[in-house]
Amino acid sequence: MSKKSLIIWSIVLLAAVAVSLYLNQKYEIQKQINKKKETLTYRQKIQAENDTEKMISQTNDLRNKISNLGIPVLPVNNQEIENIVTDAAVKASDAAIKSNMQQAIPPTAEIYFDYHHGNFGVSASSNICVDPSLDSIKQWITSIDKYSKTPAKCVVSSSFPAKTFTVTVPSLVNDGLYCTDQNGFAGIIATNSNQFVVGEKCK
Repeated sequence: MSKKSLIIWSIVLLAAVAVSLYLNQKYEIQKQINKKKETLTYRQKIQAENDTEKMISQTNDLRNKISNLGIPVLPVNNQEIENIVTDAAVKASDAAIKSNMQQAIPPTAEIYFDYHHGNFGVSASSNICVDPSLDSIKQWITSIDKYSKTPAKCVVSSSFPAKTFTVTVPSLVNDGLYCTDQNGFAGIIATNSNQFVVGEKCK
C-alpha cells in the first residue's frame, strides 16, 4: 500500500471514529433526556393527583357551606353562593398556576439546559421562553396564562448564550409574585423585591 493510500485510510478511520464517538455521545444525552422526561411525567402525575384531591376537598367545603345556609332551593342570584363559587374558582386557578411554576417549569428547565449545551438560549428568538420545542417552558407559560389575570413574564439573560432566566406571574390569592429561576427557586416574592433581578434571579 502506497504512503498516499495509507494517509487516506488513516483519515477515513479517524473520521469514522469521530462520527462513532459523536453518535455515542448523542445517544447518551438522549437517554438522559428521556430519563428526565419520565421523571417529569411522574411528578406531573403526582401533582395532578394532589390537585384533584384539593378540588374534591374544595367541592365538599362548598357543599357544606351551601347546606349550612339551610335553604332547600337556593336562588340563582344569592350573593353568598356566588361569592363562594367565585372564591373556589380563584383558588383552583391559583393552584394551577402554582403547580406549573413550582412543579413543571424547574425540571423542564433542567432538561432544556442539558440538551442545549449548558445554556437557556442563544438569542432573543431562540431561548427557553419562546422555543416551540417540548423541552422549552413555553408550553407551561401558555398554561399559566389560561388561569392568570396577568400574563406570565419569562425572560432570559441578555448576555448570550444565556445562563439565567426568570419567570414571574402575580398570585391570585396572595400578595406578591410567583417566581421561578435557574437556581431552583420556586416560590413567592414581594412585588417590589429589591433582590429580584429580571432574567437573572428571583432572590
